[in-house]
Formats: sequence, C-alpha cells, structure tokens
Amino acid sequence: MSMRGEFGPEGLPVRPELRHVITDKGSLRYDYPPTCPKCSSSDLRPQWRTVMRQPGVDCESCGYQWCLIDPRQQAPISTADTTAIGLKLIAQPPPTTAGVGQIRLYLDQGIVSEVDVTLCGVCRRGLIEHVRTEPSQRRRGFARTTVTAALVRGPSYSWATTTVNDDPIARAFWANFPRTAAGQPLWCEHMRTAWERTP
Repeated sequence: MSMRGEFGPEGLPVRPELRHVITDKGSLRYDYPPTCPKCSSSDLRPQWRTVMRQPGVDCESCGYQWCLIDPRQQAPISTADTTAIGLKLIAQPPPTTAGVGQIRLYLDQGIVSEVDVTLCGVCRRGLIEHVRTEPSQRRRGFARTTVTAALVRGPSYSWATTTVNDDPIARAFWANFPRTAAGQPLWCEHMRTAWERTP
C-alpha cells in the first residue's frame, strides 16, 4: 500500500501529537489523537510507520495518513545515536545557563529541522530564535515538531520569537502557536548576560 499523506508517496506528514503514557501496571501505552486533522472523523486506525520508526494513524473515512511523534521524547546529544534509522528528536543544551541551545529533528541520520531556543528558569521565559527546515523537507510538519519540542521544555513559560518574516506562510505557521508572541522577543537580563559571554 502506498502512503497517501498530503505530501505524496515520498513521505508522510508528521504531527507532534503522540503521548507516551506509563500505565498503572508499568507498561507503555501510546495516546493517539481522537480525530483526523483533515476530515475530523474518529474512524482512525493506528499503524506502525516502518520508514519513520514511529507510530502513525490512517483515517478510514478520508484515507489521510500521518506519522506521530511525542515532542517530550528528546534524547540528549551526548547519548543520542544520530546514525540510527527513523525519526528522532535530539536536544543540545546551551553552553551556559540561559544561553542558546538547539533541538534537532533527525530523519535517517540527517537533520531535517532544527530550532535555536533559549530558556531562563529564573524569569520563566523562553525565546525561539531561529527555525530551519531543509528545503526539500518543508511543509511536512517538521518545523512544527521542533517548535513544539521547544515549547514543552517550558510549558508554563512566557514564549516569544525573534523577528518573523511578514508573509502569509510565516503568519500561518505561527498561528499554530497562539501562546507564543511571534516577532516580539522578550530577552531577560539572564539571556542578555549569557549572550554577552558567548564567544
């Protein structure tokens, strides 16, 4: 069976909507989304996506297919296997407190999207500085995945981004993140100090 995601047979879209849940008996369970993002049907069938090495979902009503990833599951760069096949999130911590770190999304040993992110635990602020996706991999949900992975690192933080291009695609992208002040950076004193110390 060929993949019928919105991007054709070469690749399925990815949505950062999966949750890994530990049950009362200590086993792992996936929580899947309840409805299809295309037709809102609840007639969904979980599938294992061999190419991505991730769970996925098929909509029995409209035929839409997509892959899921848990944005909370981020391996530290020091222990991550970047040579493995499949889709994985890897976090690189900043060199200093309140400095700039990165979250990268790998697919088959290559980086398909990455985001620069700054967190200050004292001021409870987060800043997304740059989101980059390989041109050939755009419009598949990879940037949404890396940004969501950044946001889950500070769920109760005030979030903002640096300058955002004023075009319809950028506006539509940031509309997916209503609690993020797009284009309104909020650097705190700790972020500024870390930036000044960075060589």
